[in-house]
Amino acid sequence: MPLTLGRWRIDRYENAIWLQRQPDPNCLDCNGAGRTDDEAQEIETSQPRIEICDCWNPWGGIRIPIHFRLRSPITERYPF
Repeated sequence: MPLTLGRWRIDRYENAIWLQRQPDPNCLDCNGAGRTDDEAQEIETSQPRIEICDCWNPWGGIRIPIHFRLRSPITERYPF
């Protein structure tokens, strides 16, 4: 269950916490949706062309690991 604080969305996955910045609700280009629909197309298709707005990067985020995996020491002198 994601938690939203202002423009930040906080998700917990398996071994990490992800912080993602959401679209700007005061953006004049997308009105807070994070995308702009390009309706001026040369060829008519069933789906409009969607552009990501500059106020949001859906692939950017901060990953904070929760569990640190400790490596076990090698006890063998020769592994083969």
